[in-house]
Amino acid sequence: MMKRKYRVSGMMCVNCQATVERVVRSLPSVSQATVSLLGESLTAEFDGNVLSDEKIIQAVENAGYGCALFVQESVASMQRNKEKELKKKRLQLILAWAFMLPMMTIAMLPMMLGEGFMHREDYFLWILIDVCLQWALLIPVLVFSRGIWIPGFRSLFKGEPNMNSLVGFGMAASTLYGLYSTIRFIAAYAMMDHATAMAFSMNLYLESSAMIPCFVMLGKYIESRANVKTTAAIASLVALIPDTAYRVQGDAKEEVMTDSLELGDIVFVGTGESIPCDGVLTSETGSINESALTGESLPVEKKKGDTVVGGTINLGAPILLQVTALGKDTTMGKIIALVEEASESKAPLARLADRVARIFCPAILILAAVVFVIWELLTGLGAVGNGLDTNLAVQLSVSVLVISCPCALGLATPVAVMVGTGEGAKQGILVKSAEAFERLRDVDCFLFDKTGTLTEGRMVLSSVLAPTIGENEALRIAFSMEVGNPHPIAKALMERAKAQGIEEVEMPIETIAGKGIVSMNYLLGNKALMDDNGVDMTVEGILLDDAEAGKTVTYLAKDGRLVAAFAFEDEIKETSQKAVALLKNMGKTVVLVTGDNHQAASRIAKVLGIEVVYDEVLPGEKEQVVAHFQKDGHRVAFIGDGINDAPALTLADVGIAIGAGTDVAIDSANIVLVKSDPLDVVRAARMSQRVVRNIKENLLWAFLYNLVLIPFAAGAFYGIPVQGSWITGYQNHLVLTPMLASFAMSISSITVVLNALRLKKKGRKDTL
Repeated sequence: MMKRKYRVSGMMCVNCQATVERVVRSLPSVSQATVSLLGESLTAEFDGNVLSDEKIIQAVENAGYGCALFVQESVASMQRNKEKELKKKRLQLILAWAFMLPMMTIAMLPMMLGEGFMHREDYFLWILIDVCLQWALLIPVLVFSRGIWIPGFRSLFKGEPNMNSLVGFGMAASTLYGLYSTIRFIAAYAMMDHATAMAFSMNLYLESSAMIPCFVMLGKYIESRANVKTTAAIASLVALIPDTAYRVQGDAKEEVMTDSLELGDIVFVGTGESIPCDGVLTSETGSINESALTGESLPVEKKKGDTVVGGTINLGAPILLQVTALGKDTTMGKIIALVEEASESKAPLARLADRVARIFCPAILILAAVVFVIWELLTGLGAVGNGLDTNLAVQLSVSVLVISCPCALGLATPVAVMVGTGEGAKQGILVKSAEAFERLRDVDCFLFDKTGTLTEGRMVLSSVLAPTIGENEALRIAFSMEVGNPHPIAKALMERAKAQGIEEVEMPIETIAGKGIVSMNYLLGNKALMDDNGVDMTVEGILLDDAEAGKTVTYLAKDGRLVAAFAFEDEIKETSQKAVALLKNMGKTVVLVTGDNHQAASRIAKVLGIEVVYDEVLPGEKEQVVAHFQKDGHRVAFIGDGINDAPALTLADVGIAIGAGTDVAIDSANIVLVKSDPLDVVRAARMSQRVVRNIKENLLWAFLYNLVLIPFAAGAFYGIPVQGSWITGYQNHLVLTPMLASFAMSISSITVVLNALRLKKKGRKDTL
């Protein structure tokens, strides 16, 4: 199976999105197809031996949409293209309105001049000029809006009607009726039949043909503008990465394009300059402003060997770094990929909109035809009005077509997800999918790993007890066994040994998962490893007070005899206690799951106020703890940072990885916390609540909008008498004109977008 991405153009609503998905999924060997309305893209998984890119592209084009292979661009380039396209839409919008507004004025001029004008002898001559001017102004509007109605008719003719089809059909109906009325007016005028000429001159409906596309274009422009503003937040991060960098070769330094750097290159970064790529510091020290990544304004002090991230700023003396990641593999590149993936994914709530969209547009076309027939019969049979009123039947059927466009329905989920992921990224909270938002909202049980998650993860060796072999010898053996081990306890032990000038010796090792290390006749690990090998733990001179006090103790045994014990401490993060308290205040259950001994786990849990503790848990058992809570009916989030947390992160309803953790943990998680701050778990939970609530508000609005206004547009309130005006199409009854229907349809989409943009304001306020 292969996974490919395509650029799709011409989509305007949720029905367009559903149509493309349905067409691609019907192709042989396609296992999955996901379409992003806002991202204008298609991601498909299929068997490359059965299906080709050309066949997928042809299938999408046959459905009435443009399609091409997705060409990977830099975010900055994509943003420039979006802004360029937005300017094009704005120009077309301005030009369309520039012709539409005078056309509206001309169309209403006879009514505005009053009865005196209507009794002039040259009245019909002026009306003829008026009609000709309306047609002259309408044609440019139709040209500038061709991007709406041409694809609409193409989709309609291929049996896949969408929003464009509804708009195009409504425009065509009003334009053709306007043409019919114009011909009847001219014919009646030529025959001096002034009564008939008057009747048709007042009901041309050309203004509807112009107003409908103009309001649709306005709505789409506002949607595109919101889209550009949302992605601009991500583009601004990428803009921090400089276009050029200084590559060091020997004593020489040359300026090169950042794109030309290679892994392993040494790069010079001056004071106040942005770091061009991810790397490892080769200078002794550095002071880095990571606010673009973490939101923290204070500089972070770095030492030789520490990781630095592209896009951050060097505030201290000039530094040298070795390139470790470039392009999409950098931290910024992964952030962008995560945000794009989340924006293009679907929340379960969106599936409801997809199911509705599948039958919505065909149903509306049928409904519009039924409305036309009903009002022709009602007026023709004399049940309503004073005789056959085709004008009224056309007005109401066109209004139904226009007002029913499911723009708001299609925007309800993706625009909220896009804004939410964008705001989350700016706060250092990376959400991989829209589904993660909805799942996290329902989580009632948060399972925390301890080391590196609730604690700093920087263990300090507090004491060494080795009465028989001495402290230095114990450190030398343990150091030699732990060389290269990334575990925090191993790092603390190695740091202590190096600080005391102790050198390692080469020793073959075998790792026992979750317990420790075996090397020749030595054992180094926890009590479980000692028990498994029958080591006597009552050796005189090696006290276990540290373990009883809650510290982490690692034991060293030789030939089945305990010879040393190392006690380690891990500081609790400043925000851990507050994060636990806030989650409990939200009614959530907080659980500590750790591989540490009972005493160490109990000490941490007591300080943080966690009542439920699972200690001395092996890697496979963390997954079992998650499964246990899920079996009891809980929705579980697991928060961890280590390789041994990956199975639990994957099994949990929502896996949350600490950003400072391992790549395996991050890849297994649904959400990544860049700042490694436990409070971000609370922020993510609150953000999920806001996003899901926003989606529900948008969907509710979209459904209620159609539920209320479609009957209104169909003439359900015709029996209510009102003063006839241009608002009602000069009907003395409460009806809706196509012009107002197009305005109402645009307002619906704009409302959904503006409601989603409220997430930006609320996200900034969530400071905890």
